[in-house]
Amino acid sequence: MKWLLIFVLSTPATHANTVLFQGRESRALDYQAALKAHSDYVSPAQEYIDSHPSIEKRQQLLELFSVAQKAFLDESEAEARRKFRDLLELLGKDDWSRSDREIFLQAYLRLAQMEAGTPARDHWLGLSLLLGDEVHFDPALFPPPLLARRSALAASLAKLTPQLSAFPAGWTHLLLNGEDCDRQSCVHWPRFPGTVRVTFLSEQWQPQTFIVELNEIAHLRPKTIVWAEGDCNHTKWHQGAEHFSNKKFFPGSECQTPAAIDFKPAPSAPEVLPVFSTEAASPPFYQSKWLWIGVGTLATILLIANSQAKKEVHESGTTYGY
Repeated sequence: MKWLLIFVLSTPATHANTVLFQGRESRALDYQAALKAHSDYVSPAQEYIDSHPSIEKRQQLLELFSVAQKAFLDESEAEARRKFRDLLELLGKDDWSRSDREIFLQAYLRLAQMEAGTPARDHWLGLSLLLGDEVHFDPALFPPPLLARRSALAASLAKLTPQLSAFPAGWTHLLLNGEDCDRQSCVHWPRFPGTVRVTFLSEQWQPQTFIVELNEIAHLRPKTIVWAEGDCNHTKWHQGAEHFSNKKFFPGSECQTPAAIDFKPAPSAPEVLPVFSTEAASPPFYQSKWLWIGVGTLATILLIANSQAKKEVHESGTTYGY
């Protein structure tokens, strides 16, 4: 099997987010919880996808496409062929987004359009199918018979569905010519002879890229080279991690005060309830001494008044000398 193994290191750039690397002993569920708990953290796999292709490679692609298109429109067929072929050399140099792959698709179709013989034309059309089903083009830019032949060729080819689940746990993404295949889904690829770029991504292992024939993907065995290792108190970064200006290591959620990341939330402060002053309850009104003093006084006044009235009645009944 002839293939080229490339260790892919992220381009040195200033990252707005902090890249959080998973320790080999940590649980995937705890690591994902740590990512969700911090909005400014990003996984190394997602950081790789966001930063590829590089700005330099994309600029080179656009410049080559502009020159090739100009040569084609100026009817400089030999120059157009050369420039479109130079453009296609970039396909294996990086992991391209869908919009970038649409430029490669137009280059394949232009080369097929300029071929006079059927085998040479089908060669370019077949290679264009290895860019994936999600790439699109404007059908008005190409002859209908050419597009009809491409559709017929696609229907005649057997399909291959790469399965990331066939590889060891820990690899979270498989980029096939730039198209992302995770553990849940991957599109069907036509079995046309030609090399493809395959990149394996992980949250704890460094990316690895292979340039292989499509049917060789199942036999690939990417090596597990960690970004870092350590425990709750110490982190040792390996070669390649220096490209990240903002990075942290996640050894596991069991660390109370890990050196790399403070994942466990601090305990909540005890709730302090307001303290209200209390007073002794007043005794019932009938137990009040002032009530009974008032009652006694009133009774005394009534008795005195009643006695005085009787005395007046008695005195008014005498004759006093009459």
